[in-house]
Formats: sequence, C-alpha cells, structure tokens
Amino acid sequence: NRDGFLTHSCLNAFGPSLGPRFCSEGCITGSSNDMQKLNELIFSEPDSTLTVTD
Repeated sequence: NRDGFLTHSCLNAFGPSLGPRFCSEGCITGSSNDMQKLNELIFSEPDSTLTVTD
C-alpha cells in the first residue's frame, strides 16, 4: 500500500532546484534505477512497512 508517501525519480534528487518547486521537498526521491529497486522491494514484501526518517 503506497498511501501516505510519494516517490519519483529526479535528475537532481539531492541537489538544489532552479524553480519554485523543489524536487525532494516532501517526497522520496532518487535516480530512476533507485526508484525501480524501491518499487521491487515494496511489491516483494506486501505486508511490510516503509518508515522514512530525517
């Protein structure tokens, strides 16, 4: 279940954004390959919990 968090790939996931919408603000971001790995992990463990901390 993906309720409660957003994921997307981003060219500069951890760098500054040039526009007013910052890529990593409020989202789980990473490279396209990293997002694919995360999706595979989530789908392989259907009853698991993802906890995001700062």
